[in-house]
Amino acid sequence: MAFPLPLALFLVTIAPQAQIGPVRDYVNLNGTWEVGTGPLTASSATEYRSKVAVPGLVDLAQPKLSEDVKAYFYRRTFTLPDLRPVNRLRIRKAMYSKSVFVNGRAVGSHEGNFTRSEYDITPFLKPPGQANEIVVRLGRKEDLPKSALGGNDYEKTKYIPGIYDDVEIVRSDNPSVAWIQVRPMPAEKKVGVLALVRGKGATADGLKIDVRLTDLSGKVLAKVSGPPVASQEPSKSESTFYVELDGSSLQEWSPENPQLYRIEVETPGDAEETTFGQRSFDFPKPSGASTLNGKVYPLRGTNVCIHRFFEDNQRAGLPWQESWVRKMFRQFKSMGWNAVRFSLGFPPELWYRIADEEGILVQDEFPIWQIVDFPKEIEVATLATQYAEWMTERWNHPSVVIWDGSNETPYVSTTGYAIQAVRKFDLSNRPWENGSSGIPGDDFHPWECHPYLVTEKPTYTMQDMNDRLSRPPLPMNGLPIDIEPYVKGHPRFVNEFDWLWLNRDGTCVEATQSIYDRFLGPGHSVEDRYFMRAVQTAAKTELWRFNETTVKTGVLQFCALGYTRGKGKGITSDFWQEPISELKMDPFFRKFVGDANSRVGLIITKWWENGPAVAPGSVLTIPIRVKNDSEKSWKGTVRVSIRSGAKTYRVEDWKSLSGSERSIEVPPYAGVVAFESTLTLPSQPGEYWIVAEYSDGPRVVHCVRTITVKA
Repeated sequence: MAFPLPLALFLVTIAPQAQIGPVRDYVNLNGTWEVGTGPLTASSATEYRSKVAVPGLVDLAQPKLSEDVKAYFYRRTFTLPDLRPVNRLRIRKAMYSKSVFVNGRAVGSHEGNFTRSEYDITPFLKPPGQANEIVVRLGRKEDLPKSALGGNDYEKTKYIPGIYDDVEIVRSDNPSVAWIQVRPMPAEKKVGVLALVRGKGATADGLKIDVRLTDLSGKVLAKVSGPPVASQEPSKSESTFYVELDGSSLQEWSPENPQLYRIEVETPGDAEETTFGQRSFDFPKPSGASTLNGKVYPLRGTNVCIHRFFEDNQRAGLPWQESWVRKMFRQFKSMGWNAVRFSLGFPPELWYRIADEEGILVQDEFPIWQIVDFPKEIEVATLATQYAEWMTERWNHPSVVIWDGSNETPYVSTTGYAIQAVRKFDLSNRPWENGSSGIPGDDFHPWECHPYLVTEKPTYTMQDMNDRLSRPPLPMNGLPIDIEPYVKGHPRFVNEFDWLWLNRDGTCVEATQSIYDRFLGPGHSVEDRYFMRAVQTAAKTELWRFNETTVKTGVLQFCALGYTRGKGKGITSDFWQEPISELKMDPFFRKFVGDANSRVGLIITKWWENGPAVAPGSVLTIPIRVKNDSEKSWKGTVRVSIRSGAKTYRVEDWKSLSGSERSIEVPPYAGVVAFESTLTLPSQPGEYWIVAEYSDGPRVVHCVRTITVKA
C-alpha cells in the first residue's frame, strides 16, 4: 500500500449546493445466506441445508451446524442488471482465513480476520440478467497457521467463525476511487483530503477531479475542481492526489458536539464519499495531557470486549442491531463517560458510525494479547499489512482517537516495528499505544496502565489507596519482565483497574469470589455485592481521576460488555443485569460510578474503611478535592457531612448528624481545588458515612466513605 506525499494543492473555492454524481452503485449482499460445511480444500460445501444471517456468526445458522468441522461455506446468488468496468466485492470482516469463489472459480483469499478485504470479481461474472453464485469459505481458529493473527484471548473458550460485518459489491466506471483519507485541521481551519484513484485514466494527465465538502444535508461548504498539476507516481493504473479545502465554517467535533460533515470525491467514472468530524487529538509535549482540539480533555470511560460477547449465550443478533448499540452508547453518555476502548477486537463497523454520531472517543485495540511467548512465526510485514488495512477502514472516523497495537503484551519488537512502519500513513497523526510494549523511535507515546490493587496485594483494603494519589499507576503488575523503566517519561492513562466483576445475575465470577467473601463476610446478599461493587469502583475511579500522573489523561473502567457464564465461572463480566437485551444497569452502579465520572469530579482523599476505629467525639479532618473537566470555570457549594444509616444503601435514607459547607470556584480543563473540612464524630459507637456532595441542577453528586467509631 503506497501513501506518497501530497501531489498538489488545488485552489479552494466556495460553491453553491451540489450533489455527488450517480456514477457508483452498491449491491448490498447482507441478509440470509445458505451455509454448509466441508473440507478446507473444497470450493463449496458438500450440501447446503442451513440458512444464516449476514452479518452474524455461524452459530446463528438454522438448522444448527456441527462444530466438529474444518470449514464453513457461505453461499448466495445475485443478479446484475449490467456489467460495469469495476466490480469489487467488499467483505468488511470475516473469520477465519477467508477464501472467495464466484461461479465456481477461485477469486482470492485473505488472511486478515479482523480487517476489510476486497476482490476484483469482474472477470468471473456472468452476462447481465444471469444469476451469479458467490461462495465464501471460512476456516477455524484452531487450524490457522502459527504465522496468522487469530485474536488470542486467554479468557475466551469459543472462537466462532462467521461473516460478522457487511458484504457488498462496489460498481463503477474508470477511473475509480479506491479510498479517501480526510485530514481534519481545526487549528488551521482547513480540511485535507488524500485519495487513491485506480484504473484506466487514473494518471494525473487529463484526469478531472471534483472534491466537495458538504454538511449532511448536502449543502456545499467548499469545493475544488480540476486536474492535478503533476503526478509524483507515474503509473498506468493508479495515482494519488491531495487537496486542502477551507474549513473556517466548520464546528469542531467533540463528545459534547458530535457535528459531522461529508467529503465527496468524484472522477469521470466514479464517486466516493465519507463522513468526518473536524477534530484533533493527542498527548502533546511537555504536559502529556489528553488533548482534544487543542484543549485539555481527560478521558472518562469504559471498555467493550465484543469478541468475548460473541460467545455469550444471550448474544444472538444484538451486536448487529443499531437500536441496541445506540442505546448502549447513550447509557455510556448518561454515566458521564466520553470514551470507550474496544478491547481485544473490533466490533462491526456500524459501532464506529454510531460512536461518531453519539460522540464517544474510541481507543481502537487490535486483537493481540500475548503475555508470554509471542509467536516468532508472526512477521512484522504480516502485522504491518493488517495494521494498514485497519487504518484504511477506520481513519475517517472522528471517534477513533487512539490506535492501540496490542493488549498487555510485554516488550515485543514485532508490534512496535509494525507500528513504526505504518504510522506515517495516518495524516491525522493519532497517538499510538502498544499495550505493554514500546514503539521504536517514539519517546513520548502514551502507555495504558492496569493498576489492579488485588494483583499487587491480594489482601488489599481500601486503606491501601491512601498513599496512591501521588504515585504513578503501574502499567501492569505481574508481567514476566519489568516494563516500568520503559514507561518513565511517557504519558500514562488508566484503562483497567477495578477487578470487582459480577455475573449479570449478581453471582461472583471465579476471579472475585474471595474478594467479596473477605469484604462482606459469610451470608452476604446480591444487594450487598452490587453496593460494594458500586462504591469500590467509584472510589477507584476517583483515585485515578485525581492521581497526580493521570489527572489530565484519563481513566476507563473494565468493562461494559463481555460474557457472563454463571455462578463461579468465568474471569470477568460486565455490569448489566439480566436480560442483556434490555441494557438495564444495576442502580447502585449507575448512581455511584456515574457520580464518580461527573465532568465536575469530587473526591474525599482519605479512606478509613477497614482501618483502625476512631474514638467517639473525635475531631475529624476530611480532605476534599474538586476537579473540573469542562471548558468553563465551575462555581458551586460543596457540603460535607457525617451521617448515620450504615445498614442502608440509599443515600436519601442517611440522617445527617453534622456538616459544613464551602463555596469554591474550580478552573476549567482539569483544574483542581483542594480544601479541608473539620467535623466532630458522634459520641455513640457505630458505623457512619462521611459524605461530600454538590448539587448539579436537580441531581446531587456524592462521594462516600465509611468510618468506624468505637470507644
